[in-house]
Amino acid sequence: MKRCFIALDIPEDVKESIVGAVRNFTREVNRVGNVKFVKKDNMHVTLKFLGNVGESSILKIHEELTTLFSNKREISCELHAKLGVFPNEKYVRVVWIGIESNNMIEELMREVDVNMTKLGFSKERSYIPHITLARVKSVNDREKLAELIKGVEIPKLKFTINNASLYESILKHDGPVYVKLHEYKLGGQVDKREG
Repeated sequence: MKRCFIALDIPEDVKESIVGAVRNFTREVNRVGNVKFVKKDNMHVTLKFLGNVGESSILKIHEELTTLFSNKREISCELHAKLGVFPNEKYVRVVWIGIESNNMIEELMREVDVNMTKLGFSKERSYIPHITLARVKSVNDREKLAELIKGVEIPKLKFTINNASLYESILKHDGPVYVKLHEYKLGGQVDKREG
């Protein structure tokens, strides 16, 4: 069994811009709580978390995704200027950067969800396109955390997403390691990977 998820891949220059934009925030935020930042190489836009998946199911997922993504075009996006949080500002567990795509990511997520539901995976309840920036483990000053989050300005960077991937998430003591099992070019060919 492999712990898997489906995601859109973020261009490297966008990841670098995000890291640069939140540099001061990353230094300051650990004074108000225990916050674990996502490694730059692990930044992505999750379309669907699948959970533990057997090898035979991975092949079926790959077949579904190959068909789906080959019929999709690249996605034009823009980062939101402010950070968001889950589940809410009074109880922050996840800090994220929103992405605007004229609903293209939301539509793709719904299609992925329908295809994966046919394979027996549970249906998603709701979806906000985002890049997870950090997970908050504990907070000793909620007001200061909210103030720091509101103070971050993200450049309204425009970019294009060309690839999606099926990933395996291997949980390690120092954070997850993501292994690409298969990569899909939107509107193009498939790059099959060993995983």
